[in-house]
Amino acid sequence: MGKEKRNADSSSKFTGFSAFASHTSAASTAVQLSHVKTSKLAERDTVASRSKLRPMPLFTGKNSELIQTFKRISKKDYITKTRAVSDISSYAYPCNADGEPCDSTISKPEQIAAFSHFFFLFRNKLIHDNNPSVRIGAMNVVASAMAHIPKACNILFRLDAENEREIGAIGNVIGWIYSSQSSQINEEAKIASRTWEALCSLLKDCDERPIEPLVKKCIVEHVESILQFSSRASNLAAALSVKRKDSQQKNNDNGKKGGELRSKISTLSMSESDKEEMEERFDRVLLVTLRAMECIIQEFPETKSNSNLKEHADGDTAEGFYHLFSNKSILWKHLNSGRAIFRRATFALVSRIAQDAVSLIHQTEVNLSSLLLNVLSSERDPANFVAMFEMILLFISSFRPHGISMAWETSKDHNSMKCCPGINVDGFMKSFAKVLRRACYGSPSNFWAPIMLPILALLPSSQHQLQFLNSLSNGKIAAVGTADTIAIVSAAAECSMYLLICTNKSDERKVEDEDVYKDSAQDISQTFLDSLSFYLSVSEGSTALFAAKEHLASVLSRGLFKLNNLSIDRNRCLFLEVRDWFWDKGIITALNATEDFELSGSRKITKLVRWMTSEKSRKEVDRVVLDDAMSFESTLRSFFWQSMLPVCQDSPSLEVLLLLQSIFYFTGIQHVFDSQHETKMISSTSCEAFCREVIIPLLSKPATSSKGKTWVTTMFNFFFFILNEIKDNINIGSIWEYYIDEVSSGSDLHTLFLGVSVLTSEWEELIESLHCHAFDQLATTVANDTEDRIQNPNDTNQIQDTESSFLRLCVGLDSSKKLMLVSSNVIQPWKDLTISSAYDYGYQGVCQRHVLLEVLFSLSEIHPSLIKPEDKMSLIKRAWYEGGASFYFVTSSVAFDESLCKNLVILGSTILKQQLNDEQDRGSIKANDIDSWCHRWAERASRLIELQQKYFAIAAAPLKTVGLEDLDVWRRAIEDGTESQQRDILFLCFVNLMKKIPIATRMDFFPVFSLLVHMLIVFAHDFKTERCDICLELFGGLDINRDAVISCLMPMVDFVSGRLESAEGSDDAVRCAVVVYDWLVGLILPKFIPNDVSQRSDDLEQTNISEGDIIWYVADTTRKNAPRVKATVKKVHRDDFPNLYFTIQFEESAKLTLKQTIASRLKKRQVDKNSALSNGVHEMTALLEERTITNVVKKYLDSPIDELKDVVAEILNISVSYFGFQGKQGIGTVRFQAIQAISKLDQEVITALSSENLDSIILERSLQSLSTALGHGILTVESHFNTSIMNYDGKSVLDALKRKVDGDDLSSFFRGIKSFSLCSAFITWIGVSVSSLMTIDNAAFLWELLDSLSSVLIEEDADGVASTCTNLLVMSRALKEMNRAMVSTKDVPKTETIASEQLCASNIIKLFIKSDTEQSSQQNSTEQVLPSWYLPLKDYIIAELEENSSVIQYGARTNTEGLLRSLNSPVKQWLAFHILQVSACSGCILFSIDQVELSEGTTNMLNFWQDGLVDEEAIEIEEDALNTAQWLPTDLMSFAESWDSTSGHNETIFIADLLRWYLCIDFLDSAGGANMQNRAHMTSYFGKTGAVTTLFELVLPFIQFKKHDRSSLFQCVSISSSESLTSNIESLCKTIMFRTIESMPTLCKMWWNDECPLALKSPVMKFVEAIVAPETLRRELNRMDKSSDLGEMVVRGNCISREISATYVQDECNISVMIRVPHSFPLRNVEVDCRKTLGVSEKRWRYWSLQIMRMLNGQDGSILDALLLWKQNVDKEFDGVEPCPVCYSVLCPKTHAMPNLECKTCNNRFHSSCLYKWFNSSGKNQCVLCQQPWSGTKVS
Repeated sequence: MGKEKRNADSSSKFTGFSAFASHTSAASTAVQLSHVKTSKLAERDTVASRSKLRPMPLFTGKNSELIQTFKRISKKDYITKTRAVSDISSYAYPCNADGEPCDSTISKPEQIAAFSHFFFLFRNKLIHDNNPSVRIGAMNVVASAMAHIPKACNILFRLDAENEREIGAIGNVIGWIYSSQSSQINEEAKIASRTWEALCSLLKDCDERPIEPLVKKCIVEHVESILQFSSRASNLAAALSVKRKDSQQKNNDNGKKGGELRSKISTLSMSESDKEEMEERFDRVLLVTLRAMECIIQEFPETKSNSNLKEHADGDTAEGFYHLFSNKSILWKHLNSGRAIFRRATFALVSRIAQDAVSLIHQTEVNLSSLLLNVLSSERDPANFVAMFEMILLFISSFRPHGISMAWETSKDHNSMKCCPGINVDGFMKSFAKVLRRACYGSPSNFWAPIMLPILALLPSSQHQLQFLNSLSNGKIAAVGTADTIAIVSAAAECSMYLLICTNKSDERKVEDEDVYKDSAQDISQTFLDSLSFYLSVSEGSTALFAAKEHLASVLSRGLFKLNNLSIDRNRCLFLEVRDWFWDKGIITALNATEDFELSGSRKITKLVRWMTSEKSRKEVDRVVLDDAMSFESTLRSFFWQSMLPVCQDSPSLEVLLLLQSIFYFTGIQHVFDSQHETKMISSTSCEAFCREVIIPLLSKPATSSKGKTWVTTMFNFFFFILNEIKDNINIGSIWEYYIDEVSSGSDLHTLFLGVSVLTSEWEELIESLHCHAFDQLATTVANDTEDRIQNPNDTNQIQDTESSFLRLCVGLDSSKKLMLVSSNVIQPWKDLTISSAYDYGYQGVCQRHVLLEVLFSLSEIHPSLIKPEDKMSLIKRAWYEGGASFYFVTSSVAFDESLCKNLVILGSTILKQQLNDEQDRGSIKANDIDSWCHRWAERASRLIELQQKYFAIAAAPLKTVGLEDLDVWRRAIEDGTESQQRDILFLCFVNLMKKIPIATRMDFFPVFSLLVHMLIVFAHDFKTERCDICLELFGGLDINRDAVISCLMPMVDFVSGRLESAEGSDDAVRCAVVVYDWLVGLILPKFIPNDVSQRSDDLEQTNISEGDIIWYVADTTRKNAPRVKATVKKVHRDDFPNLYFTIQFEESAKLTLKQTIASRLKKRQVDKNSALSNGVHEMTALLEERTITNVVKKYLDSPIDELKDVVAEILNISVSYFGFQGKQGIGTVRFQAIQAISKLDQEVITALSSENLDSIILERSLQSLSTALGHGILTVESHFNTSIMNYDGKSVLDALKRKVDGDDLSSFFRGIKSFSLCSAFITWIGVSVSSLMTIDNAAFLWELLDSLSSVLIEEDADGVASTCTNLLVMSRALKEMNRAMVSTKDVPKTETIASEQLCASNIIKLFIKSDTEQSSQQNSTEQVLPSWYLPLKDYIIAELEENSSVIQYGARTNTEGLLRSLNSPVKQWLAFHILQVSACSGCILFSIDQVELSEGTTNMLNFWQDGLVDEEAIEIEEDALNTAQWLPTDLMSFAESWDSTSGHNETIFIADLLRWYLCIDFLDSAGGANMQNRAHMTSYFGKTGAVTTLFELVLPFIQFKKHDRSSLFQCVSISSSESLTSNIESLCKTIMFRTIESMPTLCKMWWNDECPLALKSPVMKFVEAIVAPETLRRELNRMDKSSDLGEMVVRGNCISREISATYVQDECNISVMIRVPHSFPLRNVEVDCRKTLGVSEKRWRYWSLQIMRMLNGQDGSILDALLLWKQNVDKEFDGVEPCPVCYSVLCPKTHAMPNLECKTCNNRFHSSCLYKWFNSSGKNQCVLCQQPWSGTKVS
């Protein structure tokens, strides 16, 4: 009755969400709630306040923001609801991150009103929402509100808790919040926990009474109210959302069936989404409710005392849960639920009840035991078995206060015992056995298997236990995977071990059970042994099985250990019945059952034995054994002699060895080596025999180290373990010496080293017993081997490491006690071996590690008595000399102190200086060994300097220490001959030493700069400054060492002056000094440019400025040398043409600024070179000007020694070209003296020319000195502005020459002198002074003079190759300067000089051809050295090609044969090719048809080709050859005819042949451009030669077809290219392949179709598509744009669509043709469409289309040629056609046809349509013109 009344009351007061579904229903609900009166409210003091404060279905506040926000909560969209809830929290109840309240903008009444309504929404709607964000936000509002209005919240919470039935909603807010803590959503659980903590704190603070009763009551009522509607989802949904008052009345009237009907009806009316939401809510609410009940029981557990439970059996105890539930059976309502997850949650709840709320089990009317049996028999879900087994185990354990036996009793009066009825054990075992046999239907065994042993122990009888064990053991058959099987086997092993070991002392077990146990003892033991066998036989598997196998191993080890240590007192232990059989047979059989014993089997047995050993030592159990046969030790001994020893004698694996070791450790040697057990495998069962006959032979095998370090160390550990157990020093020593003898005869050192390492680290107590003579001898042998290895450094570092470690162990360096394994007698031979050979290697010292030296030096620290001080110093000296790791080992040692360092520095310095100064030692060095010798010297020097700087605070000069600061050393090197080896040695030693010094401290090595000056002169002994550049880079470059460079200039001038004063100016030393002086000055000063020239070179021509150019803008023109700003030209304005102005962009104040300016404010450079020098440099310049002029030029210019005068002229050239002499002017100044010096040299030339008897030698020397002073540097860099700087006027010399010639022919005059060097000197003088000579009057004479001089040099060049190169250099410079002077003198008529210019160009090309071809060819190396004439000649050629190519063209035409030969020179081929290319691209025919003479080779080839052909074909081939000979040089024809693939074997010849072929293509294009028929003739000729096939065979191997980049296609053949051809062969091959396909498409297509290898067809096709076709079309379109032959024809083309259309206007009608070029042209044919050729018959335009396709696809014609042909056809078609007299058009406006009807009378032609129209309109049948009756004919 109580239960029914509770349900009725609870149901009558429920109201759902329909209460506020609309304003009407919400209002009626509010009225009903306002009239509720309860007795509990009347008993309180705060009746008045509580009657006003209650959950409100409507918001009664006035805040508009909250009104709108609450409206949004009623929306279905969860995002809107979530934001609305969040807005309420932040607006009404703001809190910080810690949950502390912040100031709110609304009043307290508004907050209370808002929370009253929100509380209603929370309880009835929000907490049930399926979206977690809504629930989280709602609980966050509740938590925040409790911080702001705690009192109001307290009233509402208590009101809800106490009046839940009257309010009418199921559950209560306290219960909902508590349950939410069990949510599976972490964020929701966190916010629920925080809210629950705040709620508990609130309840405690607002009421002094304890809150535990209230909390428990609220949560229990909440759980019970939820569970009563948990039969199905629709019931719970109805309870949460329907008004209970109305529905309850219906239930009372219609009964339960009617209620179910109502639920079904509501469900049927739902949509699918609503059903899904309902099911989701049902699952979530039910699960959190069950978990909440579990948590509350755990949080408030009942008292565990059995008496206390009986005392409060009536349920009045405040500590129990029994009295709180009106229907206790509702807790296990879902034990038989159809949902596995509900069953699992109920299992967990029952488990918790069995532990902490047993009153709910044992004081209830429901028989829970029968329910559990049903669950056990029906459960199939794998995920539920663990929870179910725990529930059963805990349920049985809950009977402990009544006795465990009561858990199995079903017949006794349980009511009197106040406990639940017991389990039917037979039914339980039947169901449980079935579950176990099926391995819990796939449930992971590792989770449920550990529960089996406790359940087994709680079973009532041995019969049930045996049945349980058998079922469990059989379950491994049904296990899903290996891991599950292992877990089941582990559980079976645990259970069987338990049954074997435990003694039955219980009075409750029947006596006859012991007989059953005894009969089944062997079966139980076999179960354990089966588990052991399974463990040994299971495969290794993956790492996922590792944990399972480890657990099984621990179970087995623990079991074996316990069985092995059973006491004899335990007479009732079952294991004692089968012990003998178990140890003698059973376990031996199990151990031998494994298939792979040597690997996995032995490893697993080892693990078991080791665990038992550690357990044995940890527990220190005293075993009591009946006899020797009844223990695991005896089993292992038998196992060893039967199974292990045979394996050990045949190189056991590491696993077997570890097992052997573990057996010995576990059993002890005394149990293994027992004299009572004899064996035939060794001589006796003793330790000595086992070591000699088993252990030592295994360790002595040569391949022992191949077993691995672990194997060797394990074997040695085992060996030393046995030795240590012997306890007899004599036997130990004899065994060890026996092993050493075996090692010396065959084993490797690595094995012994590992053994000694084990000995010194783990068995130091044995060292004293192991001293022997054999080991001393072995250590000496190893030391000798290390010394031999240094002399023959071919072994690896691993061998060195082994030897070092072994020797260190021998002397005890690496052992803790520093005990020596060898005697002291061994040390002396080691010292003799190391010290005596310290200098055996001389200069061949190596940097290999010296093992013995390191060992001896380390020994000196711990045993000073063994290593004397002098011996120690010798060791240090050798370590320094050899270097490497041993040196740093010694110097970083503690024993290396400052005194030792000082002695070493003194000794090392002496050795290094001796090596630098001893000529005999240096003379013994071979030329190819100098680099290595100097490198080793620098290594030793750097090591010495490093030590000196490390140990001495004030170190001596480092270079002085090593001997490089001695000026005498450098002076001797300067005085030595040109081939002196000493200079190379000093340079290499210095460079290598500096590289090893930190760059920041290198300049500190030079206390005086005179030393650096002498060094630089030595480095420039070959008159080149490459070594000086290297020296500068060593010191960090010019930016770091500018001051040092300046400091070297004065000492360099003084050096030159001193040498000149001692009349030694003729030697190479002073010339080297001049070279270095020029190099030094050039580092800090640019070449001086006169102001007018500087201004011109810095200005920009406005017409040369383009958009995008980077220039320098003069921001302030009022300041001289004002700073310039880098700018970009954005736009060129031409609206005021010819005056241009520009928009530039530059950065100003970190912002981009646009500005308009004029060209005069735009400059090329950032600063003016002459104004960019600092004041310090200007001062230095003035000093140098004065010193060079005063001490050198003025003093020695009049010297009678010619060589000395040349040096002075060079110094003057340097001073003028760099300093400019822009200081004071006037008499007596330095500038005046410089001008006087040049005037003096000029006067000497005039004097020599004016003498009656011309002395060519004097004139030559005078001209040479004058030219040198004017800028022609012999030893220095060429200067261009000396003439302008010194205002030199050479006209007086020119006039003197004219007077001397006196009208004679210049060539005859110079030929008569017969001095070729004089001609060269005159050319040199012209080159440096032509800027002052070139005038309108002198231009022709100068060109004639240069022509005559060069002609003489060409005709009579008898001075050898060197003279030719010199002449070519001076001629190149002269021509370049002549052209420059001609440009500046614009009024000179070109017609007067062109002939001489062409002759000069021809002469210099002849000189170029005669230059050192053979020597240049030999320079074809990876680092090619260009001759001095190369760059000047290249500059001249480039300038001529830009200005006037006809000059070079003339020279090329007159020297074609020689230029083609020059292609074979790697140095000259590039210039020769470009000179020839001028001729090839000129478009000029070489020979007329009458002048053509075929060479003998071509004639023979022609006869060969004509053989067997008909006359017409033979004549056609001959015409092809003759036409080709008109355009192609004879040598190129011979090349094409004889070219084969063998040229690819030589790189130079290969490149030359490619260039020749490139020229052939250029000649072909030129000929084709002159006449289309020429291309056909020449292509046919090349096709006969087979040159195209040869080309592809040669170039294809060099092309990487994966790279398709055409941007730099022609860069490799550009005249301005800086890359050598040898380094860019691939680009050259790719370019020539492109040009060949472009110019000879038909031949290339034929090759691709017929001869191309199959593997290359696709790559070639892709190459054509990616590079050839697009670039060819682009170039063709460019040619068409530039063509003047198209006339009025409009051509349009597109590289994307690859279509070219030509439109031709005839008689106001557009006639067009379309050519479509395929992507793979020329490998695929073009398509031509002439359909829009209006007025032309279809037959005619089809013929034209065929003509174009034949030309493009089969005759190598270009698209331009095809369009011109089409235009020609159209012109011919319309040529002479009169317009129609009717329409006055040639083409009919309607039909676009030509006039096709001709009058027979007047012969005028008409369009047929026009004539018929005329007939119709006039009504006459007469001719329009002659008015005769029409009588006409149709014409085509």
